[in-house]
Amino acid sequence: MTLSLLVKSIILITGTPGVGKTTIAMELSKRLNCDYINIADYALKKHYIIGFDEKLKSYIIDIEKVRDDLDKLSEDRCLIVDSHIVEVVPREKVKKVIVLRLNPKILEKRLKERNYPEEKIRINVESELVDVCLVDCINYFDKEVIYEIDTTNKKITEIINLTLEAIEKELSQIGVVDWLSDLNF
Repeated sequence: MTLSLLVKSIILITGTPGVGKTTIAMELSKRLNCDYINIADYALKKHYIIGFDEKLKSYIIDIEKVRDDLDKLSEDRCLIVDSHIVEVVPREKVKKVIVLRLNPKILEKRLKERNYPEEKIRINVESELVDVCLVDCINYFDKEVIYEIDTTNKKITEIINLTLEAIEKELSQIGVVDWLSDLNF
């Protein structure tokens, strides 16, 4: 796929909160001249909020409304979507899903620096340990569109270059990260 064929398509940048989705998605949108959409911000702006999770201190978004909007928005442009909720994206419009991964110890440190509640840190670190975002992607999208990147100790430019290569060459890569095997039980 050449990058000029991205019109009317969506590239999803996903992963556990704290892995670098926003940084990568924003830079990618500049490089590809695509519109950037952060799903959390978009849902708040459009009032697509159906509740609030007190335990996680997180809004619960109306997935169907967001998905319908993304479907319409992608009719005449390329979208770079930044979200850990994969179901918000209309799967038939997705050209590539980039799943960013990060060593759970580094992730824990980042989330603490962001002053996340302890319970939210625990849940997100556990999610990263057991591949929750990757499994969600595998269950929702065709495996051929999924490309997993371990961002641990990589510079932004390296991650962007890997992402661009995955898009241009239509690469698929799943299962390259196994945090559980790195643990000493």
